[in-house]
Amino acid sequence: MTTVLPTSRAIREQQLGMRTQNAFLQRFMTMGELMARAVVVEGFGNVDPDTRTLTLLEAADFDAFSELKIERNFFTFTRNASYLFRFFEELSGELVDIDALDTADTYGDFAEHIAILKLLRERYRTLCFERKILDRIFVPELYRLNRAWVEGQGAMEVVAEGYLTNFELKVLQEIASLVPLTLRFDATPYNGKMQQKLSALGVETEAGFQYVIALDRLRIEETMPLPNDARIQAMPLSERILQSAFIKQKVYEMIGEGIPPERIAVVLPDEGFVPLLRGFDAEGNFNFAMGEGLQESLFVRRCEALMAYAEHPGVENTMRLERLFGEGYRTVSGVYSDGCDNVRFTEVTEALLEGETEAAAAVVREERFYFERLIPRLGESSLRSLLHLFVNRVRGRSLDDVRGGKITVMGVLETRACMFDGVIIVDFNDAFVPHRSDKDLFINSVVRGRAGLPTTAEREALQKQFYYQLISRAKRVEISYVSNETTLPSRFLKEMGIETGRRYADDAWADILFSRTPKRTLPVEAIEADYDFTVRPLSATALKSFLECRRRFYHRYVAAVAPHELPREMPEEHAIGNALHNALRDVYAEQEAFSDAKTLKAAVAQALAFHSGSTPLERFLEQLWLKKLEPFFEREINRFAEVRVKACETKLTMGYAGLTLEGRIDRIDHGPEGLEVLDYKSGKYPLYTVKSVENATDFQLEFYALLAAQLGEVDYAGYYDLNSGEIVRDPLHGRKRELLDGHLEMLRDTKRFSFDMTEELSSCRFCDYAHLCQREMQ
Repeated sequence: MTTVLPTSRAIREQQLGMRTQNAFLQRFMTMGELMARAVVVEGFGNVDPDTRTLTLLEAADFDAFSELKIERNFFTFTRNASYLFRFFEELSGELVDIDALDTADTYGDFAEHIAILKLLRERYRTLCFERKILDRIFVPELYRLNRAWVEGQGAMEVVAEGYLTNFELKVLQEIASLVPLTLRFDATPYNGKMQQKLSALGVETEAGFQYVIALDRLRIEETMPLPNDARIQAMPLSERILQSAFIKQKVYEMIGEGIPPERIAVVLPDEGFVPLLRGFDAEGNFNFAMGEGLQESLFVRRCEALMAYAEHPGVENTMRLERLFGEGYRTVSGVYSDGCDNVRFTEVTEALLEGETEAAAAVVREERFYFERLIPRLGESSLRSLLHLFVNRVRGRSLDDVRGGKITVMGVLETRACMFDGVIIVDFNDAFVPHRSDKDLFINSVVRGRAGLPTTAEREALQKQFYYQLISRAKRVEISYVSNETTLPSRFLKEMGIETGRRYADDAWADILFSRTPKRTLPVEAIEADYDFTVRPLSATALKSFLECRRRFYHRYVAAVAPHELPREMPEEHAIGNALHNALRDVYAEQEAFSDAKTLKAAVAQALAFHSGSTPLERFLEQLWLKKLEPFFEREINRFAEVRVKACETKLTMGYAGLTLEGRIDRIDHGPEGLEVLDYKSGKYPLYTVKSVENATDFQLEFYALLAAQLGEVDYAGYYDLNSGEIVRDPLHGRKRELLDGHLEMLRDTKRFSFDMTEELSSCRFCDYAHLCQREMQ
């Protein structure tokens, strides 16, 4: 007897279960194989996917097609053709004449769409019949039953999981007229549509039972109650990544209960979860039925980097391409926008494949073999267009998982006709369960129902059927879903009567994924070295570094280890501050005072535009600061009634307390009481209190006051807040001056220092030398 199962996975499970039996192996085949062998269409050759799409594109060459809002541009059409084919396939599978849609559309709401689809199908049919290429949507009107093959199979049993189309059911009845054929069918609360089809044939079924139906006599041969004693629990988690820990924990518990790992399945409603789970499978316990997608392959990443670079050749995209491709990217990027034929396309893709794994390269070359047949039909296409289309095809391919883990990870469709003792389902959220269908694009569910096509409700019921059968056959079922402010559990949980367990703390799950063992580090050696402050100039910045952390001072000023900044696409926060400083310097170098705010603003705007970058973010920040500087402009005009700008960005040096002090002062004004020393601040600036001043490390204003005194009597030194337009004087300037004198005296008299690390770990967080001190994780 031949047994027909829904999937190859189900056949594999059946064969593995028969290993211990002392009997001849049964013959198995999938439903797809049965239909392919039992149904014959003579005089036609099967159409390949590319020819199919191109033929439909040719058929869509009429004016009214544009009303479907699907562009006929090849690159756009290939992404949308699947919607049209799925619609036509559904009509074909349910043996619904497309003309019947007119009657079903009672109020004519979709008359225009239906008319266009009818014309498109007829034009496509004409082209296929003229060229003798067979699309499966025309099989029901052309086929004959392969009697010789059917009779050679002997008796058959078809395991009907889920849903049989009207055409499949018709073919099975024709087979049953030649050989004994039984239908094994589970009636559940969720496959009412299938029960209705059997009822129309005269076979009445009741939910909760499995039936063996002799299809030739339309008689029930056997009835058995369905099992439904699984232990089921659903658990909420706050983050999707924590479900990887949930899976590992539940696998551990199930194996502890005696369930063999081969009898445990992890079911993913969304295969986008695969990279997360694979990343945490350090032990290699899982095998992934869906394989390993090529979207993470070196070839695809190189193509994506090349396309990103072509769109925006900025710093980050350039460095990414260099890292993935080396200097060879310059040759490829140079012809990226040029026309492309088969020879050039092969050369470029071979260059992109250099260093790729053999398995991935073989799949890419196989896909290229079929793709290159399309290139001559795409006209004067550029390499850019072809590569974009090709990489989308490659992303859809996958490699077999050969790691050999004993626990199977699969999608819900792969579970049909399979039985597992332990089942773990994740992502049971409204975004993934039920899966949203795109088959209602052209007509709504009401019209579909009248025409005899499956409705949205019936398709959702079919999904519930798959979960129901998977769950009811298991001994233990664990379900997880993400529950937070933006993510909701699936409504199927409540509809299927599944209870929700209590939420556990995130730390408990995180501990499964991430080790909390303290990081092993090498001992950081103490550093003691000679350093003479009297022979080198000292700036306020260097003094601040020394007072905050002597080890930082050592790396920067003694060992001369300069910090390295990675090139960035977008500017750092300090970049706009530097641009403001430079703009104000240029403005006041030309003119020492202004009489109205409008003129000052125009001058600053012109200078700022010169010093700012050209990225959208920098242009935005430029305009934002011009708006924020409004109070500053008004304050300046008021000050210029009695003040003039004397100097900007002035570098001064002087001997003081046996040391050489240096600094670059943003601005020095000549006021009625003497010199006013100003330090521009576009962000935060230090102001100490009476309690905190004793631990002060920033003496910039004190440095500036001392240096500026060489040019004349200093009235005050203060911060010029560019945000508020206020000049902020330091009320503790006198005390800080005393502290500065003490520090300078100590530095002058000391020639050897212990360059210890600071005890304030918070200051290490953004320090350039945190890695050298092994404090990057503190």
